[in-house]
Amino acid sequence: MLSLKTGVVPGGDGLLAEWYRTFWSLVGPDLLAVYREAVGCGALPPSALVGHITLLHKKGDRPIGDRSLC
Repeated sequence: MLSLKTGVVPGGDGLLAEWYRTFWSLVGPDLLAVYREAVGCGALPPSALVGHITLLHKKGDRPIGDRSLC
């Protein structure tokens, strides 16, 4: 978390890396405990398996054409 680039949102909570850096002394120990528990159990909580996709409009005319989106 502490090595993430500025402006990056590492998870589905929407919190920027700067937030984690600022409050790491408060939330870091609990986050590490959750990660260690997940590694020990060999499974992540269901909420950690959810992803968010955000479409961003880019200026200019760049049609997709025949390219695959996958």
